[in-house]
Amino acid sequence: MQGLRDRVVVLLVFGFAIFMADFSLLPAEASTTDAGGVTGALSEFDFGDTKSGGDSPVPSDLVELPGRIVVETSGHSGPGHLTTGHPWDDDDADHEASTEIQEAMEEHAEEIKAYSEARSAIGSGLPAANFAASNGGISVSYDATYMSPGSVQTVVNAAVAEWDSVLATNPSGPIVIEVFWSNLGNPSLLGYAGPDGMYHGGNLPTSSLYPAALTNTLLGIDANGGDRPEVQVVLNSELMSNNRWYLGTTGTPPGSQIDLFSVVLHEIGHGLGFLGSATIPNGQSTPSLHSPSYVYDDVARFGGQPVASAANQASALVSGDVHIQISDGLQYELYAPSNWTQGSSFSHFDEGQYQPGSPGALMTPMLSSGEVARTIDAPTLGLMAKTGWPVTVAATTPTITNVSASLTAAIVSWNHNLASVGVAPDSYTVEAWRDGAV
Repeated sequence: MQGLRDRVVVLLVFGFAIFMADFSLLPAEASTTDAGGVTGALSEFDFGDTKSGGDSPVPSDLVELPGRIVVETSGHSGPGHLTTGHPWDDDDADHEASTEIQEAMEEHAEEIKAYSEARSAIGSGLPAANFAASNGGISVSYDATYMSPGSVQTVVNAAVAEWDSVLATNPSGPIVIEVFWSNLGNPSLLGYAGPDGMYHGGNLPTSSLYPAALTNTLLGIDANGGDRPEVQVVLNSELMSNNRWYLGTTGTPPGSQIDLFSVVLHEIGHGLGFLGSATIPNGQSTPSLHSPSYVYDDVARFGGQPVASAANQASALVSGDVHIQISDGLQYELYAPSNWTQGSSFSHFDEGQYQPGSPGALMTPMLSSGEVARTIDAPTLGLMAKTGWPVTVAATTPTITNVSASLTAAIVSWNHNLASVGVAPDSYTVEAWRDGAV
């Protein structure tokens, strides 16, 4: 029996034959949940036959719907994020937020909307990219009118490079992140971000809505054209004047400062697709998923079943018991408090379960002064992979914590190591060997 135990331990620690990670990295598996067709109330954008962009024309049956923005506030001053229904449409502004914060956000959104419309009217389009990550998949354009200082650009570029290093982008499907540096009129507002358009049809893997960046990656096209970014990020310049931004990419910010690197990593994640469709529509009092659903929605679970198929969807979304797949074998708890928080609920990992410094903390709804969350870890990458993103990183390697064996059984315990940059495997295979055979 001792020989069997020794052999199991050696193979578990050193042998790839024992832990075989069943995870497809390129491409990642997408959900096949059918979200249904477009309803008559939805606003569709008709591309006509084709639209130039990238190396391939945009399919005529690819339908665009408005994206969402997520507005981030400092963690000590109310909800971590607020949401509106369209990047430049304040009709769905979060009515639960303070009037002061809401008015500041709306005023600024109108300012950017007017500026963007004026820029389009003169045909100037999207500014040329100022930075391209070393892998070449993601680039950054800093708006000339709302130009970010060099010290801010250094932090943003570092955050973009982090995302670019873990995602397998498509050279025919550009991903441009446009960054605006502007006074948002309230020091509690850190910034906002979101995808510039959501898409379905056009040979996408499912009938659900995909963010612009993922659409481009999967189809090898520029779905929204060369004059629009795939992700928009707006950062609050007001925090620079009172020295609240920490502009380092290493080290720990003082307790009075907000870590810009963590904020940008988080917001880019939302723009790339870490974002659910659930919201409280105008004129209603309870939350619901959009139809068609987002591909993110398709991997969310309530009681082991898709949230979209819950008998009472509104109750499920505020049940405190909503999870999302980060691999076939693992789920992470989503933020789903009994009091719905527009923009924080459903689109983040749960704040209570995943404290600062723990795996998944990057994508929880709150970021406090002095806190850092600078690792795109396994829970975050696992979710991105489940929504369809191809990734370049390997599956995480577990650490064996205990092994016991008898003549008839071997019991193995392990730690998933979810804090590392990688993706949790869909399954593990454990084999017990004796005399050179399984």
